[in-house]
Amino acid sequence: MNRSSTVRTSRAALLAIATMTLAACGGGGDSLLAPAPAATPAPAAVSVSAAALVISSATPANVNGTLDKTVGLGEAGISNATGSFTSGGPNDYCRAAVYAMTHSGNARKYMVEVVFSKATKAVSYVALGEDVTPATFTVRAAAPLTSVAIDIANRRIGFTNTVLGAGGANAATLNGSLEFVTNGSVADRASCG
Repeated sequence: MNRSSTVRTSRAALLAIATMTLAACGGGGDSLLAPAPAATPAPAAVSVSAAALVISSATPANVNGTLDKTVGLGEAGISNATGSFTSGGPNDYCRAAVYAMTHSGNARKYMVEVVFSKATKAVSYVALGEDVTPATFTVRAAAPLTSVAIDIANRRIGFTNTVLGAGGANAATLNGSLEFVTNGSVADRASCG
């Protein structure tokens, strides 16, 4: 046996002894050979198709109809939310809003606001209101809203039978999609879409 094969054999033997010793004392679980913990997967991308934004089941009934997304947009954008929507520090949530959409039935202007988590895109707040001061019609829903989907790639929000203001004097259901442009700061655009 030559010297290099003796060295290789000795190294292999030492490694085997060290492994058995660690196993015997319950160690070794934190070795460099242990697999790394699985990373938390990113939320799956959601695709929302363009569709008319329709208000139904509204109280009062004159609010039922379609919001014209091409007429009278005073502002459409996305930005970091602050205030009561933040959790664990500022800038945990994003806010998408579209203002002054003309209603097909009553010619009034309405706005929609959606607040969602940057990390998971889970929606925590939706509001629909008449764009006047003081507003005569306002409905909202808070909590995890699985009937609302955020499609960052297409800058679109989808509503599927999203009930707002249930049990209140005003109520409405939203169906369809809402498109938004990106505005706000560079940080807002990077973190919210």
